[in-house]
Amino acid sequence: MRKTFNKAASGRPATLTLRLSPEERARLEREATGMPLSAYVRERVFGPDAKPRKTRGKAPVQDHVKLAGVLRRLGQLNLTQDFAQSDLSPEQYRDFQRACADIAAMRRDLLAALGMRPGGSP
Repeated sequence: MRKTFNKAASGRPATLTLRLSPEERARLEREATGMPLSAYVRERVFGPDAKPRKTRGKAPVQDHVKLAGVLRRLGQLNLTQDFAQSDLSPEQYRDFQRACADIAAMRRDLLAALGMRPGGSP
């Protein structure tokens, strides 16, 4: 039995390796103007007959409204002052402050990951 190395024959997408000089690569990147190079080359080679590829969305978040609400509520929390007057031991209070700082850091990281500013706008 002969083993096939043709990925297209096996149902998987076939790949093509193309060696370019640094100048050629730079030119392609300029001409692609933000498009993935493979998509740009496919469009140039096949023109309007190029079959579009399935892509993942740029934002994996399914519900931006809910996420924005969570981030807004996190921004409005003032837990440290709310618990300053409670009957916590110094150790418990220190742990609580650390948890509040961790939550604030997570909020900042989420906002940064989504390209948002603390005010809620991109």
